Amino acid sequence: MTDIKSMTGYASKTLTTSSTTLSIDIRAVNHRNLDVSFRVPDELRPAENSLKKIVTSEISRGKIECRVTLKTNPEAETEFQVNRQTLFQIVKICGEIKEIIPSARSISLGEVIRWPGAIEENTDELNDITQKLQKLMAATVSSLIEEKAREGVAMGKIIDSKIEKISNLIMSAEQIAPNIINKTRDRIIAKFEEAKVQPDPERLHQELVFLATKLDTDEEIQRSKVHLNEMKKTIKKGGVCGKKLDFLAQELNRETNTLSSKSSDLSITEIAIEIKTLLEQIREQIQNIE
Repeated sequence: MTDIKSMTGYASKTLTTSSTTLSIDIRAVNHRNLDVSFRVPDELRPAENSLKKIVTSEISRGKIECRVTLKTNPEAETEFQVNRQTLFQIVKICGEIKEIIPSARSISLGEVIRWPGAIEENTDELNDITQKLQKLMAATVSSLIEEKAREGVAMGKIIDSKIEKISNLIMSAEQIAPNIINKTRDRIIAKFEEAKVQPDPERLHQELVFLATKLDTDEEIQRSKVHLNEMKKTIKKGGVCGKKLDFLAQELNRETNTLSSKSSDLSITEIAIEIKTLLEQIREQIQNIE
């Protein structure tokens, strides 16, 4: 079974304790690289870096939006403590303002208490919440990865089926190609015979060799086979492979364009159109692979 993962997914987890309710929601969507953003309550802001490391250690690509909410049980007793460093800074700032504007009103106790960071929850209690939050984040990320993996399996099956169809089309083109060169040569000789013109044998041979070289599509066909085999191996191996698969699809598209331009035969043109259509369908899936 393939181990590729989708870049899209959603996961949500909630943890309720006697004093708080912690919730985490993670949304993942397509993105060229890894872009992780957080919406975290101010009191949990110090934990943001550790939470981000949990996400980036498990996810390599995509736009990840994480929302953390904290609800405190109003009946629970919460211990608070004064942030002395912040209070000293407030006093210093107020003194400097007084020097510049002597008539400025002094700050009230209520305003000091409401100052961000002046009054904090007990450090031990905050550390306990942070540890619980980190475990909850790990569980939420794990749930997200499971969803991304399930979608990845479905995407892998779709891509495999498209690759198989392209392989069959390339085999058909490989069988048709030699006949096209022979038919073109016979048509040119028939034109000379119809016009009752006897061309110089050596010159005719040179021109036919040049034409055969110009119409030869074996190189494009063989390279297409190599790219298809590499796509199969990449999907089977799994992991972070979206960018590699996208590159291989582009290379296959380039070979198909060359194959079409080299041949004036309608059957090859039709095959090339079918391959390009399938490649576009493959690339639609690849754009969502991590």
